Amino acid sequence: MTWKIPLIAITGINDQLMIENFSWLRALNEVRHDPSKVHSVRTALKCQSLQGFELELLGRWLSEMTSNNEFNKLKVAVISGHAAQPLANAIRVAALAEGISAQVYEAPFGAIRTEIFGEKSGLYEFEPNLVLLDVGTSALEHFPSCPMPDVDLVERIDNDVASMQKLWHTLAERLDVPVIQHTLVMPAEVYTGFAERGVSWSVGSYINALNTRLISAAPTFVCWLDLDTLSKLVGLANWHDPRLMHHAKFGFATKYLPDYAAWFGATLRGILARAPKALILDLDNTLWGGVIGDDGLDGIRLGPDTADGAAYQDFCNYVQSLGERGVTLGICSKNDLSNVREVFANHPHMPLSLESFAVVRCNWDNKADNLKEIATELNIDLSAIVFVDDNPAECELIRQQHADVRVVQMDGDPAAFVRRLDRLSLFHSQSLSKEDLNRTNSYRARAQSVELISNSNNLDHYLKSLEMKGKIERVAESHLLRIAQMEMKTNQFNLSTRRLSQNELLQMCTSADHLVIAVSLADRFADHGLVAYIAGVFEGEAFRITDWLMSCRVFSRTLEKFTVAHLAVEVKTFGVKRITFSFIPSNKNSVMLKMVESVGFVCEGNFPIGPWCLSLPGSLRETSYIAQTNLELG
Repeated sequence: MTWKIPLIAITGINDQLMIENFSWLRALNEVRHDPSKVHSVRTALKCQSLQGFELELLGRWLSEMTSNNEFNKLKVAVISGHAAQPLANAIRVAALAEGISAQVYEAPFGAIRTEIFGEKSGLYEFEPNLVLLDVGTSALEHFPSCPMPDVDLVERIDNDVASMQKLWHTLAERLDVPVIQHTLVMPAEVYTGFAERGVSWSVGSYINALNTRLISAAPTFVCWLDLDTLSKLVGLANWHDPRLMHHAKFGFATKYLPDYAAWFGATLRGILARAPKALILDLDNTLWGGVIGDDGLDGIRLGPDTADGAAYQDFCNYVQSLGERGVTLGICSKNDLSNVREVFANHPHMPLSLESFAVVRCNWDNKADNLKEIATELNIDLSAIVFVDDNPAECELIRQQHADVRVVQMDGDPAAFVRRLDRLSLFHSQSLSKEDLNRTNSYRARAQSVELISNSNNLDHYLKSLEMKGKIERVAESHLLRIAQMEMKTNQFNLSTRRLSQNELLQMCTSADHLVIAVSLADRFADHGLVAYIAGVFEGEAFRITDWLMSCRVFSRTLEKFTVAHLAVEVKTFGVKRITFSFIPSNKNSVMLKMVESVGFVCEGNFPIGPWCLSLPGSLRETSYIAQTNLELG
C-alpha cells in the first residue's frame, strides 16, 4: 500500500518518491500503524538528524500511534496565534526523543483568548499536562503602528503585559500545569535600517522592551522557549516565510522545525527534571587534533598555528565556558594519564586545566564501564551524561550498553564542533544560581573527599576530617530560585517529586501552618551552598513533611541527620511530638529510604509509602558530623 501523507506545502514532489529516496523514511513507511515499532524509531532519532519535511512526516506518523504503551504519556495543548500543526508535529518528535509519547491538542488558529477564557473550550476538555503558548506579534492588542510619545509606549507595554498576565492567571486557575511560552520574534523588515535603533516606537525596540517586561512579570510556572534568539541564529530573513504565513498561517519556515524541536526538547527536559548535568569528553581528535601518545606535545594540533588547531582551541574554549556556567565536565579517554597531564599543564594553547574537570578517567578500560564509574563517582544517573567522542565505534558501544546516555559523535571538521554541540541545546536552562556556577568545585571537593575516605580505615575519622559546617535557616525569597532549581533537577533524594514552582514555595513560606527550612553545607574542600530543603505542615501534635530534597553531591555526609535534628528542635517548641511523612516512590528515589531509616523514621503503614513516623525525642538518631554555624531558625 502506498503511504500517502500530504506535505505541509506544495512542493511538486510525490510523497512516495520522497520516501523511496530516503532510507530513514522508507523504514518509517514499513512500520506504519505499528505502535510496537516506535521504540525503533526513537533509537534511529539518537543518531540521525532530520530535515524539516522529514520531521513533519514523522510527527504525522506519531499522531497515529495513540495505542502505544511503551512510553510515558504527556498531553500537550498548543494554543497559538499561528497554525498549530507544525508545532504539534515538532512536539511529538521532541517528546519521542525523550522517551515520551505526546498526545497533542491543536487549538484553532488564532483562538488564544477563546480557548483560554472560554468556559467549555477544547483546551479544558482535553485536560493537558502542559500548555504551549505561542502569542505572536499579530495577537498583541497594543502593538504600535506609527510614531508616538514614550509615555504612550510605556502605557501600551503595560497593557500588553496586563493582557498576558490575565492569560497566565486564568491558565493557573483552571489547569495548574506548566506553561511553555515563546518569546516574541523580530520581523525580518528593517524599514529605515540603522535609524530604527534610535526610535523607541520602532517594531524592534518595542519587541525588545516587551520581551524583557514579560519575562520579568511571568509567574514561575511559565518556562520560556526563546524563539527570539533561535530566529536570530538562523537569520530572520530565513526564519520568516511570507508564502507559508499567508497561505498556511505558519509562524516560521518549516525547514527550521528540527531546530525548534531541539529547543522544545530542552525546555521539556527542564520541566521534567531530565536535563543533562555532565559533559564527558574524549581527548584525542576531540579536544585536540592527533594522538598525544603518538604525536607528543609538539605534534598535536591545538592553537592558532593551523586552521584545525585554532578550531580545536575554540572548542576547548566553548567547553570551558560550559563548565563556568555550571555544566560538570569530565574526561573519559583511552590514554596514559601522564601524557594527558602534560597537555593540560604545558601546552601553551590549552585553555582548560585538569582541574577544570570534576572527574578524569584516562586508562585503557572499556569506556562503557568507565562511564558507569563516572556516574557513580558524580552520584548522578547515566541519563544525566552527555558523552562526546570522535570514534564511531566508541559512540556505538555507549549507545548499545547505556541507552540513556546522550551520545554526540564529534568527527569530521573541528571547525563544526562548537556549533554541532551547541545546536543540540542539551544544556539550556531557565536560570543560573551561584550553586550552578560553583558546581565543578563542589564535585571536585566530593572527589577529594572520596579519595580521603579511601585512605582512611575509619569512617568516623573520615567524616570528622572533612570539617563540615552546616547552616539552617528559614527559607527567604532569596532562596527560592535555588530551591525551585532543585525541585526541577533533584530525582534521587526527593520525597514527593512534585516539582513546586517559586510561587508555590513562596506561598508555603508565608503560610502560618507551614515551616520551610533551607540547609547549606561547607567543608574544608569547598562551600557547597544550599544543598537541601525541607518543608511541612503542622497538624496538631504532628509535623507532616510534605517536601524534602537533598543534592546528590552531599550524600553519605550525615546531612539528613543534621537536618532532622534541627527540625526536631524547632517543631518541639510548637508542641510537636512526632514527625511524619508519606513516601511517593519514583524510579530513582529509592536511595532515600535507607537515609530516612538511619535517622530513625519507622514505616507504620504499607512499605514503602508509609506513613513514616519519628517520635520525639526518643527515636531520633542525632549522630552527625556536621558542626552548626550561624543557625537562623526561630
